[in-house]
Amino acid sequence: MVATSSASGKTLCYNAPVMEAILTERGSCALYLFPTKALAQDQLRGLQELFYPHLFQIGEVATF
Repeated sequence: MVATSSASGKTLCYNAPVMEAILTERGSCALYLFPTKALAQDQLRGLQELFYPHLFQIGEVATF
C-alpha cells in the first residue's frame, strides 16, 4: 500500500512493473481500474507520455 498526497508519483509504483512485463513477456496485459473516466484518461495520457506513445498501437489501449 502506498499512501501519499495527490500528484506525488504513486502511479509509478504500478506503471513501471506493468510496462516491464509488457515489454519483456510476450502476451502480457494489464487492467487498470479508476473511479472516474476523467482520471482514467488522465492516467493513460501520463502513461503514454512517460513510456513513449509509439509503444501503444491503436486498439491496444482504451478507456471506457
